[in-house]
Amino acid sequence: MKFLSLIPAFFALFLTVSCCPDHCKTCPGPEAAPAKPSNEFAFVRNGTASCVIVLPAEAGKFECQAADDLQSYLKQMSGAEVAVLKEGDPMPDLPRVYIGQTAFASAHGADFSKLGDEEYQIIPAGRDLVVTGGRPIGSFYGVWKLLNRLGVWSLSMEQDVVPEKKDAALCVKAERHAPEFSGRIIYDGLPIHYKATQIPPGWFERYGLYLLRNGINGRQHHIYSPPYVGKMSDVPHSPVAHTFCLYVPRRLFEKHPEYFAMDKAGKRRKPEQETARGGLCLSNPEVAEYALNSLRSLIKKHRAERPKEQWPILYDISALDLAQACECPNCRAVAAEEGTEAGLLSRFINHIAENIRKEYPDIMIRTLSYGLASGFPKKTPFAENVLLQLCDKFVTGDCFKPLSHPFNAPSRAMFEEAAKQKCQLAVWDYWNMSMYCKPPRMEVIFDTIQPDFRYMKSCGVTGLFIEAEKHVFIPQNFMDLEFFTASQLMMDLDQDPEMLADVFLNGYYGAAAPDMKKLFNELREGVKKYPDLQPGMRSKVWDYMTPEWLWNTWELLEKAASKVPAGSRYQRRVHDESLCLLWLILEKRGANLKYFNEKGLTREKIFELAKDRSMAHLMKYEPAEPDAKSNYTKTRYNCEMELNRMNLAPLPVPPKFAEVDPVNLRVFGIYQYQPLADYNSSVVDDPDSPTGKALRATDPDPAKHGAKTVVRDPKGKWSFRSTQFGLCGKEIVVDPVPQDEKYQWYVIRDVTLKPEYAWFWGYVWHLQIVLDAAYQIDDGVSKENLWDCWFSAKFTGPEYVPGSKKGNGVWVDTVVLTRPGETKIKESE
Repeated sequence: MKFLSLIPAFFALFLTVSCCPDHCKTCPGPEAAPAKPSNEFAFVRNGTASCVIVLPAEAGKFECQAADDLQSYLKQMSGAEVAVLKEGDPMPDLPRVYIGQTAFASAHGADFSKLGDEEYQIIPAGRDLVVTGGRPIGSFYGVWKLLNRLGVWSLSMEQDVVPEKKDAALCVKAERHAPEFSGRIIYDGLPIHYKATQIPPGWFERYGLYLLRNGINGRQHHIYSPPYVGKMSDVPHSPVAHTFCLYVPRRLFEKHPEYFAMDKAGKRRKPEQETARGGLCLSNPEVAEYALNSLRSLIKKHRAERPKEQWPILYDISALDLAQACECPNCRAVAAEEGTEAGLLSRFINHIAENIRKEYPDIMIRTLSYGLASGFPKKTPFAENVLLQLCDKFVTGDCFKPLSHPFNAPSRAMFEEAAKQKCQLAVWDYWNMSMYCKPPRMEVIFDTIQPDFRYMKSCGVTGLFIEAEKHVFIPQNFMDLEFFTASQLMMDLDQDPEMLADVFLNGYYGAAAPDMKKLFNELREGVKKYPDLQPGMRSKVWDYMTPEWLWNTWELLEKAASKVPAGSRYQRRVHDESLCLLWLILEKRGANLKYFNEKGLTREKIFELAKDRSMAHLMKYEPAEPDAKSNYTKTRYNCEMELNRMNLAPLPVPPKFAEVDPVNLRVFGIYQYQPLADYNSSVVDDPDSPTGKALRATDPDPAKHGAKTVVRDPKGKWSFRSTQFGLCGKEIVVDPVPQDEKYQWYVIRDVTLKPEYAWFWGYVWHLQIVLDAAYQIDDGVSKENLWDCWFSAKFTGPEYVPGSKKGNGVWVDTVVLTRPGETKIKESE
C-alpha cells in the first residue's frame, strides 16, 4: 500500500467500528447496474485494486483526508489495497481517481475559481474519474458522496456501515453539487459532556470524524472545535451568541450608565450576566460607535492571528438572552416609529454593518431575531451584509409537527415575512431538547426534518443551527437516527429520509433492526395522530403511552435485545431506547406501576434496570471523571441524585388541585424544604400534613410572633411581618390569622420565576422551600415562567391564637404552582 507520507501518524486512532457481516449484507448499496455499462468505474474487482488514487502535488488537508477515507473504506469493504499517489509520481497502468484540485481535473473541465468552498464536481474522464471541488473541503464531500453510493456511511462516532463486497464499482456521471445550507450545526451538547467527564482523546477524534463525514461544519461551543468549520459557521469569538456585552462590556456601567437599558422606573440597569438579563440603550449613538470600534479591534486581532485563507468573515452582535428593553424616551420613540423593538436593533446593527463594509467588504454581521428583538421593522430593514438568525417559536410552537401544520402558523408567518427582507437569513431551530423532556417521553420528530428544511430553504434560509441537546443518561428515542438524517439532508435535500432511516436502523441495531423499525414507526404514527398542540416547554405525556402500550413496547424491546449478542454495542443501543420507558414508569408510577406489577415486573426491578442501563450509557466511552460536577452538563453524579429521588415516595397532589391538568401543575414539599437550624427553622412531624411532615419556624421570642408583628433587623436593613410570605419579588401578608390552628390555602398571584432565585419564603425568610425545578429556560417574552403560587400554612400559639396552649410557630407543608387563570381548582372547605 503506497501512502507516500500522506496519511498522518495518528490515523490509527480514527479506525472505526464496521458493522457486522450479517447485517452489512442488508445495508442499501447502489442499485444493480447492467453488465459493464460504459459509464461504470471500478474501484475494486474480485478483491483486487483496479484503480489508483491520485492527489495534487500540493494537496490540501481535506483532500488528503478524502484519499485516506476512500483507501481505508475500500480496504474494509473488499480487502483490496488501493495505492495513493501524487501527480508527477510514476503511475501503474490502471484507471485513476483524481481527488482534489489536480492539474488533470483542470485539464478536463474543472474551473476551480467557480467552485464554492464546499462544492464538489465529479467528472468522468475516459477510463479515469475526477472528484474535485472548491477548497478547503469540496473534494472531500465529493468522495463521501461516492462512498455513500457504495453503501458506506458514518452513523455515529462508534458505528460505520461498510458492506462486504469483492467488487466495488459505480455508474458515474458528471455532476456538481454544493450543500443545501452554508451553515450546518446540530447542538447535541455532547462535547461539553465529553470534556467535563474526560473521555479518551481517541473517542473525541472519532466524534470529530463523524461530524466531518456527515457534513457538519460549525462549533457547538467554544470548548470544542470540530475538524472543519465553514466560513458561515465560523464565529471566532466567545460567546458566540447573546454578545452585546462582548462589544459594550458591563464594566462600562460605572462610568457610562447611559450606555445601558433603562427600566420602567427610569433607572439604568447593569446586565446581570455577560450573556443574559439586561440590555443596551440602542438609540444612543455612542453605544453603536463603541460597538463598532470593538468589532474593528476583534477583526484586526483575528486577522493577525490567522493565515489569510482562514480569516473569519462572520461576527455575531446579538441581544442578551432574556433581554431587557430600554425604556428611555428615545428608544421608545424609535420602537414606536418602527412598530417593533427590532427597529432599535436594525438601526443599531445597520450602523455597524454599513460602516464595517467600507473597511472590510467581506464581513457579515449576524444578529438574533429572538425574544424582544423578534419581528421586522417598518422603516429600517436590516442591511444586506447582515445575517438575521431567526429563532423558531419553540415556546408556543410544536416541534413534533412540521411548519406547514396549523399549530405552527405563527412560525410560518415569521418565515414568510423574513423571506421579504433584503438581508441574509439563518435559523436557530429547536427540537425535543433534553431539558424539557420532563417526565421522559417516548417520541420522535423525524417527520418534520425534510419538510421543514425544504420550507426554510424556500424562504431564503442559508444556515441552520439546530438545538437538540441529547440527555446524557435518559437519551431521547432515536435521537442519533435523527441527527444522522438531518445532517445528510442539510447536505442534500433530495435524499430519501426513509432510505436514510433504513441505513441507520440496519447499521446501528444489527439483527434487532426490524423490531427497532417497528417501534420507530409506532412513535412516528403516535406523534402524527396526537390531536393537541405540544408546545416545547410543557409537552404532555402522549396519549398513546398507555400502560398497555408501554408494556407491549417493553416486550418488543426485550425481544429485540435478545436477537443481538449479549453485552454487544448493538444490545446496549437497544437498551438505550428502553431508558425513556423505564424512567417514565418510575416518574409516573401511580399511572403505570400497578399494570407492570401485574405482569411480573416490580418497581424494584424497573429501578435496577433503569440504573444499570443509564450507567452503561454514561460509561460507554470510558470517561476518566464520570462523576464530575458541572454547571453545563449532567454526569453520573446527577444520575445518582435522580435515582435517589426516584426512591422517594411521590408527593401527593392536594385534593384542591386534583382536577388540574398535570402539565399546568407543580407540587413541592418535604423534598424541597430548606431548614435553617440557626434560625429555629426545622422539619418536624405533623399529623395535620398529608405527607406527615412540615417546615416550622419557632423563634423563642414571643415578641417576634403575631399577625400584626413586624420583625426588624437590629441594624435597620430590613423588616418583615411575621405572617409575610413571598416568591420572586411578590409578597402577601396573612392578616387576620385563622383561629383554628389548621392548615389553610393562600395564594400569591402572577409570580414570574427567576433562575437561581425561585425560593418560596415565609417568617422573615426562616422558612424556605426551593422551587428551582419549576423554572424553565424561555425566550424572555413568553409567560412560561408565570405562575400562581399556592401554599398551605397554619399558625399556632398564643401570639397568633389567644388562649392557645401550643407553641408559637408558623408552619408550611406544601407549595403548589398553577397557571394563572386555572379554572379547575376546587374551593377550599
